[in-house]
Amino acid sequence: TATTALVSSSFAFMMSPKEKGFCWSKEQSPKPTLENALGSTKDVQTDGSIFTATITGLEPQTTYYLVSYAVEKNGSYTSYSDTAVQFTTGSPGPGATFDPEDGAATVPADTNITITFEEPVRLRDNSAVTSDNVDALITFKKGNATGADVGFDASINAEKTVITIDPTDMLTGGQKYYAAIGADFEGNTDNAVDPASSTFTAATGGVYTITATAGENGSIS
Repeated sequence: TATTALVSSSFAFMMSPKEKGFCWSKEQSPKPTLENALGSTKDVQTDGSIFTATITGLEPQTTYYLVSYAVEKNGSYTSYSDTAVQFTTGSPGPGATFDPEDGAATVPADTNITITFEEPVRLRDNSAVTSDNVDALITFKKGNATGADVGFDASINAEKTVITIDPTDMLTGGQKYYAAIGADFEGNTDNAVDPASSTFTAATGGVYTITATAGENGSIS
């Protein structure tokens, strides 16, 4: 992605190393080591001789050079992969803006929630987001992410830039609501949209109906 990378390596010749991981740099030479690298991680998942890690905190659209390492079980020496592997991070995903915004109060009871993207979006498998499948991609709850579900019907515009959440019932005055999207969306260059959410509070009070009655002389009461 724009700021993370999933990497893997193996050290079949070294039995039970004391430590293993990855280090990286923006420069190919000198080859990254634990002493000169821009960053490193020993937080790895191991499957036999293969180990993997997710590197975070990278810069978008930036080329890095990565090596794997293993520290001998007695700590007497550190072995590195022969060559540095080059990879380039992706573009940032399109931002998502909620209306009502996070922290908004006194939101009218008949409000529809909108999520506006900076560019057209699709699903991470490159299939289209449609008004038929978008409901399953939205979280709408009372209070917070673990609250009770709130009924709604969602739709997306033809340009694939705006999702509209239409609550089934009027919002309850004074109630907090939580609306969110997960890691399901991407832009048109496979640039993932970050999960996002908004928590807002409905205005107290209600919706009133005024009924007018015509009298015999034509007056309105």
